[in-house]
Amino acid sequence: MVFISCTNQACEVFLSDLGEDGTWETEDDRRNLQVSQTPEGLVASARVKTGVVIQGRHIVWRDARHSLEGFGDEIYLYDMGADRIFGTEDDRGEFRVAKLESRQSDPDVFDRRVVWLDYRYSPAQVVLFDLGADGMVHTRDDNGPFLISPHTNPVFDPHVYKEKIVWQTNRSLDGYSIDVHDLGWDGVPSDDDARHTVSAPCPVSLPACVIRPRLFGDKVAWTQKGEAGQWIEGYDLGDDSRAGTADDVRMETWKSLFLPLVLDDFSDEQIAFTANQNRVPGCLAPGVTCPSDAFAYGLGPDGVLHTPDDAGEIRLTSQPHNQERVRVSENRFLARESINGIWNLYLYTITASAPAGFRLR
Repeated sequence: MVFISCTNQACEVFLSDLGEDGTWETEDDRRNLQVSQTPEGLVASARVKTGVVIQGRHIVWRDARHSLEGFGDEIYLYDMGADRIFGTEDDRGEFRVAKLESRQSDPDVFDRRVVWLDYRYSPAQVVLFDLGADGMVHTRDDNGPFLISPHTNPVFDPHVYKEKIVWQTNRSLDGYSIDVHDLGWDGVPSDDDARHTVSAPCPVSLPACVIRPRLFGDKVAWTQKGEAGQWIEGYDLGDDSRAGTADDVRMETWKSLFLPLVLDDFSDEQIAFTANQNRVPGCLAPGVTCPSDAFAYGLGPDGVLHTPDDAGEIRLTSQPHNQERVRVSENRFLARESINGIWNLYLYTITASAPAGFRLR
């Protein structure tokens, strides 16, 4: 698990490792290991870090350490080496991915591909940096960065999974949309790439009807807004795993018992989301924001919604404080909780009987 912690000195990226047993609060845990190394003497605005993501051997984040040199915020990457364990002899260390003299934000990484929003373009657009077949940055087979979303409209929230990249496009005339870029069989930007809009058109009365796209396997999901609140919709790319082909199918919509909800993450068998509790006294009063709880929905082994093997909806938290940014991996869920402006991380593990929670920091 990775997170960012800030003090008066600097914001830094940290990692906590559950160890070989995959269980928190056991002897093989490795906690609060510092990943990033911000140089001393920087002003406060240059010590900021946001948007940390971990996948495989790579950790990426947005880093402001060169912002006063005319480069803007940039994407940094830490390579943990082939063993994918931080702090071992094969770690390659911390790298500045691309020296572009422009602001960069919202990074994501999967295997050899790193994506982010690049502000060399106006408005900012999605770019891809290919680490090459060796999966290592700053080696001879690196490629990029490549412009992936050549729009005249703003784009947000890029995510990458294998050869697919998804983002939200804010079209001024036609409303928002969820778009998928397919890198094709060769897995690099080329003539066999395809781009496809997977969300339905937004109504004129609600142009901002889709937000927060997420991508896993052959499925895309997002938060859908409507007159009745917010729910989750999705799109299945089919057996060929290609966007915009004949075997694509729009997935069934899903509404929680608790609305409005916001999709945070999903995996083969789990959907992670937050939803307003609507149970704190006075939280439904005008101008009052209800705190959100973290929830999970089990899709079952088939990974398909509304089939007999669904495990159903589970409330992971029941707190008077706001929960957000839930992440899921197998049966583990990581959520961030706000208490009087202080953020804590909580880990929830779903067992056969009930979810169990652990405070991480």
